[in-house]
Amino acid sequence: MNAKIAAIAVVAALTGCQGADPTSPDQDLSLHRGRGDRDWSSRCVTTFVFTGPASLHITGMCRFEDLGSAALSADQTLAANPDGTQTIENVSTYQFRHGTLTTKFVGQGQFTSASHIGFSGTETVQGGTGRFSRARGAGHLEGSADVTGPTGGEGLYRTTGRLDRVRGQR
Repeated sequence: MNAKIAAIAVVAALTGCQGADPTSPDQDLSLHRGRGDRDWSSRCVTTFVFTGPASLHITGMCRFEDLGSAALSADQTLAANPDGTQTIENVSTYQFRHGTLTTKFVGQGQFTSASHIGFSGTETVQGGTGRFSRARGAGHLEGSADVTGPTGGEGLYRTTGRLDRVRGQR
């Protein structure tokens, strides 16, 4: 597997930032605030395995500031752009105690070394079950990933935005 594709996959998989506060969203991407609306502030630690030359499977644990902990499972694809960046897309499922939240991420990645990629983009709610069955919203996602071996790597990402129509408490 090409080292750059592998690195991009790692970064996209980890979609995380390192440092004290690596994200600073400039805009509120959600619907109007109402009953069940919440700030979306989450941090995820991930591992990934390559499933093809430009695809990977991501698993991890996430902490949502207002919603609690969730297990993450995602499938991601990467496409190289002529300018050297990578277009990254993935569908993620966050498994909470009282339901699941399904999202889609679309963003750009840039390798800063042969094995490290930084990425950012928009994560949009696609649906859910249980307390998330009517959820809507979006957020800015930013992170990084490292290829740690021939089969995969690890990463970290943060998402900050708004969630709408989330029922109940943790």
